[in-house]
Amino acid sequence: MRQLFDVHREHLLVLEGTAQEHPGQRPEPGGPRLLGYVLAGVVPGGKDAWILGLGVDPAERGHGHGRRLLRAGLARLSDHGVGEVRLSVEPANHAAIRLYGSFGFTEAGRRDDYFGPREDRLIMSLLLC
Repeated sequence: MRQLFDVHREHLLVLEGTAQEHPGQRPEPGGPRLLGYVLAGVVPGGKDAWILGLGVDPAERGHGHGRRLLRAGLARLSDHGVGEVRLSVEPANHAAIRLYGSFGFTEAGRRDDYFGPREDRLIMSLLLC
């Protein structure tokens, strides 16, 4: 992750906030904390990019944080002249696939064993222009 940050820090967005209180969960002390992040990498030449990571604290899911992060990340890429964005997602991650689909991402293929044996991924793509 550190190497990705060193190379792509310009396209790392983080969402800080106060943790939501959930039934049976004690509020955490202190101020703002990391709720989620999105990291994109722009391919040399600047016209194509990959969403390298999008994560939301499991306790904070369902509050629209992933949608906010993805919207902001795509806007930043568009502002930098990126025309196409791709990402990979686990085929069983239906919530993520629905989120990406709601932004217009479509399935562009499937790669078996992407991260190793039985680590298949869907490749999704979005044209920004």
